[in-house]
Amino acid sequence: MLVIIGPTGVGKSALSNLIGVKFNGEIVNADSSQVYRGMDIGTAKPSQAEINSFPHHLFDIVDPDERFDVHMFNIKAKLVIDQINSRKSIPIVVGGTGQYIWSIVESWDINKSGSDPEVRSRIEREYMAEGLEPLVSELLRKDPKNSVHVDLKNPRRVIRALERVELGFDATSPRSKVIDLSPGTFIAGLSLGREELYKRVDQRINSMIHSGWLREVLMLRSSGYKKTLRSMGSIGYRELHGFLEKEFSWQECVKNIRSRTHRLIRTQENWFKKDDPRIHWFDLSKMNFEEIAASVYNQYKLTPIK
Repeated sequence: MLVIIGPTGVGKSALSNLIGVKFNGEIVNADSSQVYRGMDIGTAKPSQAEINSFPHHLFDIVDPDERFDVHMFNIKAKLVIDQINSRKSIPIVVGGTGQYIWSIVESWDINKSGSDPEVRSRIEREYMAEGLEPLVSELLRKDPKNSVHVDLKNPRRVIRALERVELGFDATSPRSKVIDLSPGTFIAGLSLGREELYKRVDQRINSMIHSGWLREVLMLRSSGYKKTLRSMGSIGYRELHGFLEKEFSWQECVKNIRSRTHRLIRTQENWFKKDDPRIHWFDLSKMNFEEIAASVYNQYKLTPIK
């Protein structure tokens, strides 16, 4: 299994597509927003031409109002990877969602991760009825030590943390211990200086807007997908809903999208650490995609399978 990770906007899809076409690979999506149908522009989902050029998996598999989480991803991804291996193709797991990536490569026991759909549904109903502030207060009261590691402005993170606490777990699950990878796994990380990356993602946001991102959100709203849905909390979708509901101006909307994207990049650095010996980093300021693709493939082929 080949895994390609890195911050949002760095070029993971470009590299994975290059490797997939040249070396008989199949893409396995590990982006928590690209699983949703109808959310294409704002999630930077592969184009139809790219999808048709070679196999892609776990894109567009649920509607925006359907539940999907790391546990469901883990089950589906393992099945797809086994099927790809049986075809003698290369599974190329690509994405920036840290939980999804590590759940596969570290072979997490998903039954011990503090999840209960009924508990989460109840907390989500409380959020919809009372808002975020009471949930944050409850979380800080029940687990003040670990709550400092939770993004208290992100409803999804707060709800997940409360769910864990109510099931007897810590609000967060620290990942300080380095765990051996699944056999035959090679992780390639793409890096770029933070300021240059900020410029790239800002340009990409502008491109998404010009490509019809607001129109996409209008279509989702007309289909009945409300702002309170978990899927609509994805970067940009929440802000565009807010703009349409006159919560803030267009300038504030775009500024907020950029700010959240920059914050995501910093968060991803915590999931994919530069000093993690299991990750082989490639600096895009020093190598081009063709050079990286060849190097990644050659090193992957030397990875022990047992």
